[in-house]
Amino acid sequence: MRTSFLILFYSLVSFVVKAQETLIIFTQASDTHFIETTLPEIKAFANENDIEIIEKDAQNSVPAEITTTPAIIYQNARGRSIYSSRYAELSTIKNFIRTSKVVPQRQADLQKTEVLVWESGKSKIIADLKITAAKGKLPNDLNPTKLEEITRTIFDERMGSFSFQNQVSLQRTDRVFYLDIHPYFGKANQCFLSLEIYSQYSCKDPIFSNFTAPLQGTSTDLEGLLQQAAKLLEKQVVYQVSNSIIGDAFNPIAANVPTVSWESLGLSLPKKDTQANINLTTVPELPQKWDFYQALDASTPIVQFRFMAPLDRYVGEIRKIEGDLQFTDNQMKGKFIADMQSLTMGMESFDYNVLNKYVRAYKFPASSFEFSSPISFDQLTYGETLNTTVQGTFELMRKEHPVEVAAQITPIVDESGQPLLQISASFELNVVNDFGIKGPDGPSPAREMMQFDLNFLMVGRSGNAD
Repeated sequence: MRTSFLILFYSLVSFVVKAQETLIIFTQASDTHFIETTLPEIKAFANENDIEIIEKDAQNSVPAEITTTPAIIYQNARGRSIYSSRYAELSTIKNFIRTSKVVPQRQADLQKTEVLVWESGKSKIIADLKITAAKGKLPNDLNPTKLEEITRTIFDERMGSFSFQNQVSLQRTDRVFYLDIHPYFGKANQCFLSLEIYSQYSCKDPIFSNFTAPLQGTSTDLEGLLQQAAKLLEKQVVYQVSNSIIGDAFNPIAANVPTVSWESLGLSLPKKDTQANINLTTVPELPQKWDFYQALDASTPIVQFRFMAPLDRYVGEIRKIEGDLQFTDNQMKGKFIADMQSLTMGMESFDYNVLNKYVRAYKFPASSFEFSSPISFDQLTYGETLNTTVQGTFELMRKEHPVEVAAQITPIVDESGQPLLQISASFELNVVNDFGIKGPDGPSPAREMMQFDLNFLMVGRSGNAD
């Protein structure tokens, strides 16, 4: 037994960030649907979870990052995160708050290239065209490259609110709509255009489709048909901006509204405070064997994951893991297993798609990380954080890949004197190349690299028994 274990009146300090959490809501008088439906639910959730709510009128002044309303921002001492999903989905908002507590958003602009841009007040609305391969037999004077060139030229000319830009930088509150054009060439010079619009928040269900009644014409009047398509899709984007009740609607902030700093609005990040929460007269012996215990607290994810900024709105958590580690022969060895069926991204329809199509959780219900690292048991001291790097093997869908994990291990005790290990760890995986998972639309490497963050407690085995 180490001498430090027997020191009387030892004051054990477990450093804990105080839960000073704030939700900031920017609205305008025109955000009627949000104010009447979703905002009361957000307030109720915040009240239940001791989160401060601050409401701001965006018609007075806004920070540069806020270009549309409603805008929802979460901040604590770790940082500030701006919600970027449908405002009407309370479950997604809750997921945003949970996953922002420990790992706030990283600062990164979303860059789009060769798109149509509608600048309205401070906001940018993007129309991202996708012309799918034509079905049927193309006319002799037309090939796929020429068809795409004609389509893009006509949409640039006829979508009057939009203008073509080679490159544009977006804030998190700006919006993107994906416009899909599906051409079909039939017999007797027939030409059909089926059209879809997808929100940036869901690639699964279109928010507009005319598949049951496509535009019809002849291949000799292809340009006239494409002009109709451009006007129809522009009209539908404008409609979605103004009338969507599923959470895609928004209101641009006027260009003449002053741009100010967060600090001038009284919205500075709170300072990190620490507090000593345990005083023991006898410090318990540190166990050599440990088992997974629980999350740091009910509101903090055990395992959370997100794509790299600026695509980090794609974020979720895995709610169930198990595992153990032990110190032996100057080695730390362990294995953790995640229940993939407990994965959630806060939106039921999205979860179904991810679980069944991407990670195939019902065929491969578990993923794991197994490791061995030259860390001596003597390196652990109560109240002190050991920063280390752990090498191991990550397995997902029966595919293995070596992983380097940055970890922080802090021995603490709870109020009853029970020894615990506070674990924080992070690592990255190229889920596209290494595991064949399709990434979201966006720039590389952000669409390929997924970042994982783990935060949980482990409990020592009594008597170090197996």
